[in-house]
Amino acid sequence: MFTWMLSLAVIWHHASSASEIAAFWLQFNPIHTPGVVLACVIALIAACYPNKPWIVGLLALTESTVIALRMPYVPTHAFMEMFMFFGIFLCYMGPALRQRTLNSELSLIYQNFAPLGRWLLILMYFFRTFHKLNPVFLNPVTSCAIPFLEGPPFSYAWQQAPWLQYGAIYGVLVIEFAAMLMLLTRRFKYFGVITGVSLHLIIGISAVGTLAHFSTFALALHC
Repeated sequence: MFTWMLSLAVIWHHASSASEIAAFWLQFNPIHTPGVVLACVIALIAACYPNKPWIVGLLALTESTVIALRMPYVPTHAFMEMFMFFGIFLCYMGPALRQRTLNSELSLIYQNFAPLGRWLLILMYFFRTFHKLNPVFLNPVTSCAIPFLEGPPFSYAWQQAPWLQYGAIYGVLVIEFAAMLMLLTRRFKYFGVITGVSLHLIIGISAVGTLAHFSTFALALHC
């Protein structure tokens, strides 16, 4: 499931975003376009064969390289994705080098990656909570939390209601902060996973289409 969701998110990242299509599909960039095409092809193969460790390692290396080549002009979530994929690659290379085989155990790769994945989630929620404490996010006119209301079946009148708009703004802050705190504890970490999954399912169907692929990455990390 983890491999399949990562593969889907990579394809979605490069093939569903208007900016990605305009920059790398409608015009040729000699540095970035070949990497984007290669990442999508490998992701498709990984989605078809999610139990092949060497494909997972190759996908992780390719996607982390594609994102790294765009530095420093990458959004915050892509920066986190780069660390995630590079972490997966390192967790693949460790067993592969010890066992001297490309087909090391997939379960061992993800077992090694699990602690790192948990801390990536904690850092993600930490920065997503505190960087939202600004006038842009807290104002319903400019807040990126407002499009989240267009995903669920709320009427237009409800979407324009101030109480619901402010509820979405402060609700996102509270939920992300709570998820971070629960993930920090052994006793409540699974409640943190449930909270995070619920939030990203809502974000994934929001009016901000470019957030859908990020929610897929985040959902994979929660697995």
